[in-house]
Amino acid sequence: MTLKTTLKTLAALAILVPAAAQAQDYTGSMEFSLGFGSSFEAEFDEAPAGFPSKVDGDAGTMLAITPGIDRMLGKSVGIGLEMGFIWLGAGEDAPDDAARTLVLNPNVRLSMNFPLQAGISLSGMIAAGPSFWTANDDAVKGDPFDSTRIGYGFRFNFGGGYALNKDVSAFMTIGYYTTTSYGDDVTATQSSIPVNVGLRSTF
Repeated sequence: MTLKTTLKTLAALAILVPAAAQAQDYTGSMEFSLGFGSSFEAEFDEAPAGFPSKVDGDAGTMLAITPGIDRMLGKSVGIGLEMGFIWLGAGEDAPDDAARTLVLNPNVRLSMNFPLQAGISLSGMIAAGPSFWTANDDAVKGDPFDSTRIGYGFRFNFGGGYALNKDVSAFMTIGYYTTTSYGDDVTATQSSIPVNVGLRSTF
């Protein structure tokens, strides 16, 4: 490599390094969700005499708030963390004022955001992690749901976004969410189809 070529390379690096340092490498998001078509399923390891080993049915609308952050691996793909605060609706036979179950769901996620045109983008995401079902206020002592239960959660969604300015975008997606918990000889699962809206910002 000649001295002239070396100087040109160093000059190019002198320009590129500060630009890379100032690049917007992270994306933060805040998402709000309503889950429709929710269903509940409980499977008993040892069902009491005269009772089925598995019960299922419809559940109320799921509500969720999910903040998250992604480290961008390129212009369109990122990997990150999120914290889901999910309120599961009670079963169809529960009283109208039955307490919801709060589930805490920290996830690792892979997100995708592909710009199309005129500020419109195609969005997608897949996430999974442990879930913690907190005690249900309506559960009586000795009920499997009167204490915190541990399991896992999984979700994915797809939809679109619109750039409000160079740093902030609004998005709307639809997807699938399921969470399963274990303990007290009962495996409980609740699933829904959430509609998600929110904002994301690069920094």
